[in-house]
Amino acid sequence: MICEASMLIKRRGDLSDVIAAIEYEYEFSEEAFVRALKHHPDAEVVINTNPNGGPTDAALAHAGSAEVPLYGIAEVMRALNFDGAAFRRCVPRKQP
Repeated sequence: MICEASMLIKRRGDLSDVIAAIEYEYEFSEEAFVRALKHHPDAEVVINTNPNGGPTDAALAHAGSAEVPLYGIAEVMRALNFDGAAFRRCVPRKQP
């Protein structure tokens, strides 16, 4: 892991603040997701900051069962417009 940090994302208005685990993985595996949650137990979202990386199906399945979303940078920027369950279940728009 190159990057490992926690960050409090302060939001305005009616949206609640979010604690994020910041990671940098090329292939974001289930093991990487579990490790991120172990290092950052208060995280409400895990963000993979590697622009060339992506999650495995196993990592996404684990994120769904843990109810802690695993997003890339673009996905988290979209999800930050929502709160609660809508934030956790935000899916990226499909590219044409």
